[in-house]
Amino acid sequence: MERGPWPPWITSLAASLGILGLVALYLAALRSIRESSFPGNGYTADERDALYLVVHVALLFFALLLGFTIGRAANGKGLAWAMVFGIVALVLMAGTIIGSRELACETGRNDLVRHWEC
Repeated sequence: MERGPWPPWITSLAASLGILGLVALYLAALRSIRESSFPGNGYTADERDALYLVVHVALLFFALLLGFTIGRAANGKGLAWAMVFGIVALVLMAGTIIGSRELACETGRNDLVRHWEC
């Protein structure tokens, strides 16, 4: 017996919770490695950039996997959901990095999610 798609309210709730979870996971990961972005802490600039690259690639992979899983369970359209979650993750990452750099260099509010040298 084949199961039908989820009701719209459950689908919306699952998508919202998934995206909020991605945001929380991303910000927590950035805050946890923030200390490594300070110059003079024993890491070279390349090592600091590599650490941030790992965080961003891992989040993108997790977003694609989460979107595929929710989409497959909700209505069988896993690839479409994976792309939506991936795009949301990319916009989230770009907005956070660009926004934190602008805040650091324009208003002096540095070290929110990483240390910037302006």
